[in-house]
Amino acid sequence: MAETIEHIRATEPGTAMYVTNRVQDTPCRRVFYEIYTDRSALEAHEETVHVRNFLTEREAYVSPYE
Repeated sequence: MAETIEHIRATEPGTAMYVTNRVQDTPCRRVFYEIYTDRSALEAHEETVHVRNFLTEREAYVSPYE
């Protein structure tokens, strides 16, 4: 996740905000806040290699909500 965020900040000027937070008392949960300057910035974000890799790899770490 840290590597993905670093790439987003360095290479995606249309990403105005990309923040992840841990959920208090639940160390395995995260909340993502994403703000883009416009729809094309969001689409560009979703097409990057680092985001596509993250979305593929996250399945190994994500469990369904209880």
